[in-house]
Amino acid sequence: MDAPPASSAKDTRYPFDLVTLQKALQDPPLERQLGVHVAHVIAAREGPASEVLAEQLAVPRELVLRLLWFGALYYSPVAPLPHPDRMAGLAPEQLDSIRAVRAAGLARWGRDSKLQTPRRLATDDVVAMGGYLRAHCHPKRFPVAHALSAQDWSARLLAVRPDHVVVSKPPGLQVPPTVDNVQESLLACVERALSLPGGVLQPAHRLDAGTEGVVVLVRDSPIFAAYFRGLMADKATSDRVRKTYRCLVLKPPPAHLFPPGAVMLDQSVQEGCGADVNSAQATFSSDRGAGETDSYGSDPKAGSDGRLVHWVLEDQRAAGEMAHTVVVEEGTAGAQRCELKLKQVARVRLSQQAAALWGLDTRADDEKPSASGSRAGPSAYEVTVELVTGRTHQVRVQMAAIGCPLVGDHLYGALVAQGRLMQHQVQQGQQRPQQQHAAAGITAAAAHGRQGRTGEETASRTSEAEAAGVQELARGVAAEWCRPALEQQLAPVALQAHSLEILEDGPMGAPPVVHCAGRPWWHRVD
Repeated sequence: MDAPPASSAKDTRYPFDLVTLQKALQDPPLERQLGVHVAHVIAAREGPASEVLAEQLAVPRELVLRLLWFGALYYSPVAPLPHPDRMAGLAPEQLDSIRAVRAAGLARWGRDSKLQTPRRLATDDVVAMGGYLRAHCHPKRFPVAHALSAQDWSARLLAVRPDHVVVSKPPGLQVPPTVDNVQESLLACVERALSLPGGVLQPAHRLDAGTEGVVVLVRDSPIFAAYFRGLMADKATSDRVRKTYRCLVLKPPPAHLFPPGAVMLDQSVQEGCGADVNSAQATFSSDRGAGETDSYGSDPKAGSDGRLVHWVLEDQRAAGEMAHTVVVEEGTAGAQRCELKLKQVARVRLSQQAAALWGLDTRADDEKPSASGSRAGPSAYEVTVELVTGRTHQVRVQMAAIGCPLVGDHLYGALVAQGRLMQHQVQQGQQRPQQQHAAAGITAAAAHGRQGRTGEETASRTSEAEAAGVQELARGVAAEWCRPALEQQLAPVALQAHSLEILEDGPMGAPPVVHCAGRPWWHRVD
């Protein structure tokens, strides 16, 4: 994040009512996110960080210590320079002030880059006079971290080994810490559940905040981390690992995209892990009406074994947009192959909680009796897919590209509705190279989430540029088409990392090793 001009103590005071800061830090957290407020402070004296910030923000020290506990305070002895784009908009006296503060810091501490890079404070360290402090006063909060009991977390622990832990992540929780909140990440929740010291666990891979399912965490073991990284890298070209996802759509994918003989399953035969597409006898049917197309925008390539192939460009965005993936033609510069296997589709009954959350009309389905004679409840189509590659938002992108955006997916649902998912439809909206750099940090909402990008098992990867981009969006420059996605980044998407199967002998055990998240949370349970 860019450093601001040096400020007086008066200029750095917390600008809102103290109750607002208290609400930002309360437990349990508010259900809604407060707008971003990041305070940039040049230390007026030497002393413990909490004391210096409390004085210059004019807030009680106990609230600053609470920010420290969250991991929302950063410090560097030498103030970093603002980005050139920001410097261009500053008044001459502001530029002179920045340069003077920075010059004094360089003269005292030297030019070591580590001393110019703000680091997260884990303890109430003594800061130097003239040092740079950054306080994220309204941390991004995760109510789910407080909603689950110790017993709930125990049930979600699928495997606990000396070098790794496998857990079923609930939706609404990020895997790694955010820039402003260490304590409400999946890592911290699992560490507390296992009574482990903070910082012992690291993500071996990731899931988006809105996705639930199987996640592997490394337990202080570089050897296991390297093994699992290689396992994921090889999954497109080897039979060492199999990853299966379940997702929910309002209409089934086109029948011709499934393998020959594929069937529509009833929910009653859909509950186990690794169920084969031909494991039940039923008739595949489609709700597609007359005149509806089989795919969105362009025909995907689908093999006889249900393989679905698209070519994509990741990390596309213009100013005010979330980073997203678009579908392009094969041969497009920079395009990456995206491949999954459609395994099966089932009509499933939804819980009233899920139907209400996603605003689904339940009246027609509620009028139909179930096999037991009770009302069947709302339903939708649950598609099981096997990942072959691991691209950013892969399942979400590929399902949207065939006209079946996932229920609850505000980002790719909006891209489909706006006609922006396919490359030929967004060419005029793509930014020029010089614009890409200016927009590089703008990836979060007024709710200030970090949008992660590490394959379909993404979760948030924070950079200082992203944190800066958060503030810009908080000022109201978010693109209207993606505002719902920006504002609801913790909302559950109908996507579950259902199972992870290790098919080789190795650190995770003798094959086959199967970790399964079980029934997706959106299922109705009679």
